[in-house]
Amino acid sequence: MIVETLEMENFGPFYGLAEIQLGGGGRPVVIVHGDNMSGKTSILNAIRWALYGVAKDRLGNPMPTRQLINRDAYDEGQYRVSVRLHITQKTSKGQSKFILRRQKRARKADREPTSEEQFEEYLDIDHDGNVVHASEFSEIVAELLPEGIARFFLFDGELLDEYEELVGEGGEKGAAAVKHSIEMILGVPAVTKGRDDFALLEAEVAKKLRGEAKHDEASREATESAERLEAERTDLKDDLKVLNAQRKEVGVELASVEDILSASVSLREDAGALRELRQRVKDLEEDAATKREKRREKVRELWRDALAPTIEYHVARLSRERDATYQKLGKLREIVTRLAGLERGGLRDTCPQCGQKLPSETLKKLRAEQQSLRAEAEDLRGEADEERLNDLTAVAARLRDIAPANVAEIIASIEDDLRRNAASAYKAQQEIKALEERLRDEDPDKALLYEQKRKQYLHLAEELKTKINALGEEIAAKDREIDQATRIIQQHKVPALRTLSCELDLVKDVEKVFVESVDDLIRELRERVQVEASSVFEQLTTDETYDGLRINEHYGLTIVDGKGRDVEVRSAGAEQVVALSLIGALNRLAVKRGPVIMDTPFGRLDVKHRANILKFIPTLADQVVLLVHEGEVDRKRDLDPIASRIARKYEILHPTSSRSEILSA
Repeated sequence: MIVETLEMENFGPFYGLAEIQLGGGGRPVVIVHGDNMSGKTSILNAIRWALYGVAKDRLGNPMPTRQLINRDAYDEGQYRVSVRLHITQKTSKGQSKFILRRQKRARKADREPTSEEQFEEYLDIDHDGNVVHASEFSEIVAELLPEGIARFFLFDGELLDEYEELVGEGGEKGAAAVKHSIEMILGVPAVTKGRDDFALLEAEVAKKLRGEAKHDEASREATESAERLEAERTDLKDDLKVLNAQRKEVGVELASVEDILSASVSLREDAGALRELRQRVKDLEEDAATKREKRREKVRELWRDALAPTIEYHVARLSRERDATYQKLGKLREIVTRLAGLERGGLRDTCPQCGQKLPSETLKKLRAEQQSLRAEAEDLRGEADEERLNDLTAVAARLRDIAPANVAEIIASIEDDLRRNAASAYKAQQEIKALEERLRDEDPDKALLYEQKRKQYLHLAEELKTKINALGEEIAAKDREIDQATRIIQQHKVPALRTLSCELDLVKDVEKVFVESVDDLIRELRERVQVEASSVFEQLTTDETYDGLRINEHYGLTIVDGKGRDVEVRSAGAEQVVALSLIGALNRLAVKRGPVIMDTPFGRLDVKHRANILKFIPTLADQVVLLVHEGEVDRKRDLDPIASRIARKYEILHPTSSRSEILSA
């Protein structure tokens, strides 16, 4: 199956009609570049929705029709969305062409729909130029690409690691679903139908045997017992069908309620995030206002920076004058102390200590010193003024108080804070817009309305499970009783019974062999998946210490090192490589092949792994569409090596928040 052309009308960010050619014309790869939120995922969703009527949001939950319609178109009253796929399917006779279109529009075109029930769905099919009735749409899609296996062809690369987790040990419900999908890809259901045919053949032969045994007196009682038991078993199986149908309906209702609850949880998370972001913006605005006020205050002090040279000059001058005054004051104190000592001695002719008469020369020197000190003290008293010293100290201190305190630097720091604040506020505002768009027309608290329903469905499902298990045990008991009655009939040597008895034994033996063969086939297919996945893994991994992959019962894959040991701790990138290895193996072994459309496949991969995977991707399928952003793929370094395998390149432009355009790159 090849998707040649995708046409969208008002789907997601694509206002009006948008068309993209995806057919490769012999080259398998198509590259679509686009920024985040530009519409890459919408292309994947459009194909999924056209085929199966389901588009998924970022959490994997089904999206309501209202969210699919382009916002501008919806605001203009265009309450409709449509996708048309042009598909080529290879057949034994050549090629077959299909045009499939799915459209949903408001039942009343002039009235805004307020619920999903107010939308009506229209399906159109063209097969090789012939119009086909819409009732065959699902059957045709199931023939082209069954929904059960679509998860391995249409997927978001960010969720690649979940494929491995789903099929890992203990995955239970998820693992069983993926295991069933894998076995569908490998063609196991077609073989198991043969096993079911043998079971029907056994029942027919057993019925013939009992019919013939009615004519034998010795076998009549056992025959009547077997027929009675058969009738009872038939009634039990009918009851079981009813219970299984009820269980399926409950499962569908439960899944629907859980989808709503899951979506509601995400909505409540979004609503909580929205509240936090709004509070964040408010806090940022208050912080910015505080910083702007502080900036205004500092601007008023900028004159201090302007006077800085003058103030520094005068502070230095005053400091020098103060230091000089301090030194002179100290000198004056020393002189006063010396004079006081001389004056206490009285400058008498005799020494006051020993009483001896002083030499006249010594006395002359002391009197000369006294006179000199008095003159020096008189000179210093005009400059060595303690009050002047205090005044100089006080004035210098006051000047230092008004000296520049790096006011310009403080203002520059405030400006940097305000710029960071503005950037954070802008980012928060953008996130708020995205959340408001997701929450548009939604009720974040609607989970409360469905929680009780979920509990009721869970209780009912458990009751049905108990009844189904009990019926299963009763049917198994009837089977044993019927087998016992049948063996009694077979013991009689009537020729007609002998022939039918041999035929019944033969059918049972063949059925047993067939069942064992199916089990052997599944084991063989699982081993082939392991071999192929290991082969792909060796091409993709950059770690030479890895030896390959080991598969488990659920088709989960574990990395094995060179010593045969399981590698238990794996990075997100390694998980993606393992999952791609599984997908590559399944595409090699698939009985039904389809296009591989990957959204954001390289987000967690390093350059070397990305190069290996890009080299491998052209061999993955006949058609591979990669939806990538600039951060994932370097257009020259990554794409030049596979340029000869690329059929087309596109660029998604996103001029407004609600519109995107697809252009050839």
